[in-house]
Amino acid sequence: MKPQKLVMPSDTDAEMVVLGSILVDSNLLHTAKTIVEAADFYYPQHQRLYRAMCEIDSGVIDSITLREEIGDAEFDKIGGEDKLVELSSLWCGTESFGAHCKVVLEYSIRRQLIRIFSVGQSECFEGVKSSPEIIQDVAASVIALNKTREPVKKLRDLLSQAVDLFEQGYERPAGQTNFSTSVPTGIESLDCELTGGGIARGLMCTIAAESSKGKSALGVTLAKMAARHKQKILVATYEDSPLSVAIRLISQESGIENRVLQGCHLRREHFDKISPAIGSLWDCHIDFIVPKKIDQTCAEMMAENMRTGYDMFLFDYLQNIPPGVRTNSNQERVDYVFSAALELARQSPNTATVMISQLARIKGRRPQITDLYHSGQIEQGSRTIMMIWHPDVFKEENAAVIDIAKQHNGPQRSVIVGFRKPNVLFHALPEGRASQLEPKLFEAIKEDRRKHG
Repeated sequence: MKPQKLVMPSDTDAEMVVLGSILVDSNLLHTAKTIVEAADFYYPQHQRLYRAMCEIDSGVIDSITLREEIGDAEFDKIGGEDKLVELSSLWCGTESFGAHCKVVLEYSIRRQLIRIFSVGQSECFEGVKSSPEIIQDVAASVIALNKTREPVKKLRDLLSQAVDLFEQGYERPAGQTNFSTSVPTGIESLDCELTGGGIARGLMCTIAAESSKGKSALGVTLAKMAARHKQKILVATYEDSPLSVAIRLISQESGIENRVLQGCHLRREHFDKISPAIGSLWDCHIDFIVPKKIDQTCAEMMAENMRTGYDMFLFDYLQNIPPGVRTNSNQERVDYVFSAALELARQSPNTATVMISQLARIKGRRPQITDLYHSGQIEQGSRTIMMIWHPDVFKEENAAVIDIAKQHNGPQRSVIVGFRKPNVLFHALPEGRASQLEPKLFEAIKEDRRKHG
């Protein structure tokens, strides 16, 4: 049986309706420009007509201005005035015009996908590139294709959207997360101080601390607590192996010291605690991606996000991530890596992105944004910056401070949380305990200012 010849998908009628409607009402061109480009039309004559419509400066689109823009010979080749009369008869009206534009775009995307996968198929047969290289190239092309074309946003629509958000938050208690805009941290006192009741989706949140002060542990804790709220988490860990992170989570849940579990120095009584700890973590949707150079990691995270729909990305940690390009200094290295992760956050409006970062050694004083390694790019690109502080007065209190050093559309705050050092676990304090510790925090801040200015 002779194989059937496949034809590129297209919708002739939709293309003609879009062009004809613009001929009847040139104001519709503004709507069309927010949805389709000339290359989205399948037929060359339709591409040429639409491109000419977009290039006419006068705003008047008719046979005279189109002939002048295109030129006599090419205009007649397209079909001349008879073609325009035929198109004009297909006017669809204002209400359904946008839908016809989206049909044109839909078939354009399908054709581009076919071309992308055809190139990948050819490279598989040629055998020049390795399979990981082919996968990376195809994924990068699909991600670039997936970037949505944002239409012009009208104030009236934004006001309606704001009212919807207000209604969702009506009588919502402080600290209760608005899941449409944020991912909960699971520490109520922290969620109370974060705008939206959690870490904002589509934006960057940076968590910073000195070495061995719990920054990775806090990131893992937030991931676990979010997963307990039915959120899906994707982790790129450059600090510990995924297995080590899993063992850290078991330590947090079981109460067994992390060093005991990591070193496998176990006794029989430990297993009585390990089993329920694993049970409590079993349904947490936390996935780990094999860490690579930042561009490839971001491409793979975006591809996984398209398949799974993650609520949070977690990078641990910034200064360990290889840039994948030659850089002349640590400043350039950090800037490149952070910029790539920031672009991932911007392309993932439904996903919160958390970056763990190192602080300079500050010898016990209260951390500041300027203590971030190469702080300029991080401070500018982060919507929220949280810093971990362990004041001396809290050493016997099993507590720590999370300073919200930067928060767009929200206040700077110091939040007292529980901290269990043997398991490196941050947790919510019992009700009323934070209020009892506030005088000690005020004294610690006053003493820090006295010593360090």
